[in-house]
Amino acid sequence: MASLPQTVRSIGRFEVVRQLGRGAQGSVWLAHDPELKREVAIKTIEVDGRNNPAAVRTLLDEAIMMSRLVHPNIVTLFDAGRDGEQPYLVFEFVAGSTLATLIEKSGQLQPARASEIAVQILKGIEFAHQKGVVHRDLKPGNIMMTEDGIPRIMDFGIAALISTRSAEEDGFHGTPAYTAPEYITKREFSPRSDVFSMGMMLYEMLTGSPAVSGKTVWELLHKVSTTPFDRPSTRAEQVDERLDALVMRALAKNPDERFESAQAFREALESYLRPAIAAVPTEAAGGTLDFLLRRIQVKSDFPALSGTISAVSRAANSTKEGVAALSATILKDFALTNKLLKLVNTARFGQLGRGVSTVSRAIMVMGFDQVRAIAIGLVLFDTLQNKSQAANLRDELIATYFSAVLGRSLAGPAGVRDGEEAFIAAMFHNLGRLLAAFYFHDEFLEMQKMARNGIAEREAAIRVFGTSLDELGVAVARSWNFPPNVIASMKEVTEDPDRVANGDAERLRMLSALAYAMTDAIRHSPDDDREGRLLAVQGRFDPALGVDQGQIIAAVGKSVADIARDAQTLDLKTTASPFFERAVSWSHQFSEDEEIETLSDTLTGAVLAEQAARGGESDAQSLPARRKATLSAGIQDITGALVGKFVLNDLLKIVVETVHRAGGFSRVMLLTSDPASNYMKARVALGVDAEQHVKKGFSVPLSGGRDIFQAALTQGVDISIDDIDAPKIRAHVPDWYRKAVPAKSVMLFPIVLNKKAVALLYGDADTAGALAFGAEELSLLKTLRNQVVLAIRTQNV
Repeated sequence: MASLPQTVRSIGRFEVVRQLGRGAQGSVWLAHDPELKREVAIKTIEVDGRNNPAAVRTLLDEAIMMSRLVHPNIVTLFDAGRDGEQPYLVFEFVAGSTLATLIEKSGQLQPARASEIAVQILKGIEFAHQKGVVHRDLKPGNIMMTEDGIPRIMDFGIAALISTRSAEEDGFHGTPAYTAPEYITKREFSPRSDVFSMGMMLYEMLTGSPAVSGKTVWELLHKVSTTPFDRPSTRAEQVDERLDALVMRALAKNPDERFESAQAFREALESYLRPAIAAVPTEAAGGTLDFLLRRIQVKSDFPALSGTISAVSRAANSTKEGVAALSATILKDFALTNKLLKLVNTARFGQLGRGVSTVSRAIMVMGFDQVRAIAIGLVLFDTLQNKSQAANLRDELIATYFSAVLGRSLAGPAGVRDGEEAFIAAMFHNLGRLLAAFYFHDEFLEMQKMARNGIAEREAAIRVFGTSLDELGVAVARSWNFPPNVIASMKEVTEDPDRVANGDAERLRMLSALAYAMTDAIRHSPDDDREGRLLAVQGRFDPALGVDQGQIIAAVGKSVADIARDAQTLDLKTTASPFFERAVSWSHQFSEDEEIETLSDTLTGAVLAEQAARGGESDAQSLPARRKATLSAGIQDITGALVGKFVLNDLLKIVVETVHRAGGFSRVMLLTSDPASNYMKARVALGVDAEQHVKKGFSVPLSGGRDIFQAALTQGVDISIDDIDAPKIRAHVPDWYRKAVPAKSVMLFPIVLNKKAVALLYGDADTAGALAFGAEELSLLKTLRNQVVLAIRTQNV
């Protein structure tokens, strides 16, 4: 029998309903199985088996491989047979449409939806690889989406066993726009080839269009194998930097630079969607606690909160690398950067350095630990405060911040050397309680109701949640990479201390417990029993810390004043907080008249500031005005640093950060001359893939060629280009640069000493025209460059 006509009524025992699709090599038919009473999809080839045994062999090879692959994300093979000389395969019929159809109808998918689909497909690919099979033709048209939205991989027609590794075949097999570069250039394939194809599909889901396009097959193949891909975020604004990086890693031209397996790609996407919480070495880890952690991590805002705090915490020391990591992490969050700098410039920190306008400068004048502590607190409070609608939840937040400030105020009297570690420890001593209040609100209210009826809060928590709240907090803190001392301090002090606390960790734990106990006393004690509660708290912790009643009273007053000053910056609604009102009342009762007057003035100022904030803010500055303000503040910062002793690398960081914060830049780098290699090499960088550019050595040749870089370095001229693809510019932009970064606009400010370029201030944007700076702004950029010249000269004197 020849190839099947479109009017065919049966294939073997199967009754054909209609043709589902037709390709160059065969057709797929919807059919009814009269014996098993189900619908099936039948695949046939468009040749006579007697005349083309190779095609028959291909179909049977597919059957053999598919028989190994029974997985929820792979279309199942039911049977194989022959109708005369016509071979066919019988597959499960999947009602729905292809992923290609979904993209065509929906356009850009939301990042979470696209990533979830990719995770499911990767599970199927991972299973196939475990069975020794590489698909080799993954594309949206070969993914069926069920009516429930589950992706199922189909068409293993050109799949091959991993053991073969290279394709000894004539011609080209696969779909050009999704084929891995190593197959195009060398006819080699491996599991990483499927990883590349999956990256291409994820790219298309995110952007609504393929990563490459071309008028001919050869144009497509050339672009896939040689041309750098645009980042998905350049086509879809909703794609963030983290997802950008995952997609671009999957699409690396060199297979060794991709994810090593489908499993690794899947796990990276799952981490992006729901950052994993570390395993908890407690008895509850496998049961109730694990359940609570899973419930928290699927909340919409928890992944972002967890990721940022983890990154800030990982900057664990004040070495050069630690400072760079902390600065870079904070700068990725524009809101966090602005709020941190506002807080740094409040009266409380004013004596440390006026006009601090960069994170790098803040670390220089305040210290690494101080900035890290403030940043962690801001991240937590900003996330939870934005989430909260109920007044009692906002009050819980203010009480937690009060406990942190009180812990820092008592650090000296309690013999704790690091006040900022005391701040973090006291803030997170009650992390489990705070997370329960925000993420399990109904259960938290039930726990509070039980506590009001006389059941101890710890016992009430165990009854409601199945675990204590401090165990919940410890589990999350471990996943956030908190220091061991801070984690140890989060464990509830259930006993009454009867001896002096030994060691830094134990003293920190006792101080955190004291700060929380005092906060709890302020919250719950009757007005006529304040002195009794104060004495009880002081007496309980006196054996361990030796803090007297007067020191606690003074710390409460100072903490109230500090919070009143910080309230507007932190957006803490202190004037509507019952807890803060009680804290002020406590402070008034135990303080001298003069202190009360001072505190009242502070609080009045805070109220007026809060009212002014509610009244509305002035219109946002225009972009040029903001740029001028940012650059001017940075220049002032650097001038202040130049006056005293400075470390050149720290000053260069301030310069790069100032330029980056001016707006519009994708990357800003400071490159310095390396005579041994005859290149300018990136030394400090901020922006997209900044760390990678430093690690992999983004570099500019010091000689050779006639291009924009050579013009800047040899002639000492400043260069600003709006579009590197403009007709008069294109030929002067070197190929190595186009491969190194996806920039469309670029600025070059050479740093020249004794008529020789020793460094280069570089900035770019991935969008043409994004760096349209006015004359005043360019003048300020040149001033920054000149400050670098002065700094280098000063260091060389």
